[in-house]
Amino acid sequence: MVAGPYEQDLVDLICAATQDALSAGPLSVREMMAVISACDLFVGNNSGPLHIASALGLPTVSVMGPTDPMRFAPRGPADRVVRRDLPCSPCHRGRCWHHTCLRSIEPADVLAQAEAVVAALLPQQEAR
Repeated sequence: MVAGPYEQDLVDLICAATQDALSAGPLSVREMMAVISACDLFVGNNSGPLHIASALGLPTVSVMGPTDPMRFAPRGPADRVVRRDLPCSPCHRGRCWHHTCLRSIEPADVLAQAEAVVAALLPQQEAR
């Protein structure tokens, strides 16, 4: 798991709740790029690390709420977007009093997209 300098409390919470979560700790941008480049799949929100993963050619699953996926989502053949089509989204606001667009996304929705990407990649890897 990679996170920004002010997200350590969130990282600790996720690591405590998920036995398989690993925190990479505070990283420089170059270190973060090295960690991401070692991954097979990147799952995250619309952020710098998402776009780094995309630039490195990794398949991505991006969670989008207030941002417009038509404008900001990676467009590779294995990239997926998880979002809710709501009247208020995309609103392009980073701050919102309700964030229904994000709160309505279930972890199972994200997991399903990640599993679909992995399933699509397996035949390609077996052919090598």
